[in-house]
Amino acid sequence: MILSSVSIVSEWHTILPGATEGRSAIFEAVADRLAEMDAPEIMWAVERVSAGIIKSLLGRGRDYLVITFHGFPEHRALIGCESFGTTVGLSLLVVAQVRLGRSLRRAIVSRGDAAKTEEVGGELGIGAATRLSTLISIVRLALDDALNSLFGANPSGRRPATYPSDFRDPLDDE
Repeated sequence: MILSSVSIVSEWHTILPGATEGRSAIFEAVADRLAEMDAPEIMWAVERVSAGIIKSLLGRGRDYLVITFHGFPEHRALIGCESFGTTVGLSLLVVAQVRLGRSLRRAIVSRGDAAKTEEVGGELGIGAATRLSTLISIVRLALDDALNSLFGANPSGRRPATYPSDFRDPLDDE
């Protein structure tokens, strides 16, 4: 996957000191949690992500768990981790990448307002925006539960994801 002209909608990072689990174990645990949640609108796969065509052709990139949302082709969640000795850095990035078809739709909806034509998600109504926010929150819940199952405690410092009060919209962090 090549990501170019990407906007970061939301991001979350943490450090996992003393982590012995590798990237594949973390990705597998998150995928297992997503599968248990059985949300048909959420699809995922491990993919090599590069910042551009040249880097992709040179084989430069990193493996991420790439999560896509049915009905929201411009939005993706990327979960990545990198080992630093006995510490693992973990990131959750929600990114938006402009798609031509959606830009044309935004142009029609915004009646030619150039600023709104390139605003990813600007054409979403309140129902669709709420649905996207919920899907992203499900991904964060799966990530928190996976970290809890792998490390015995939630390294993010948040309460365990099983508490309803923990269910918060990552887009509120903007």
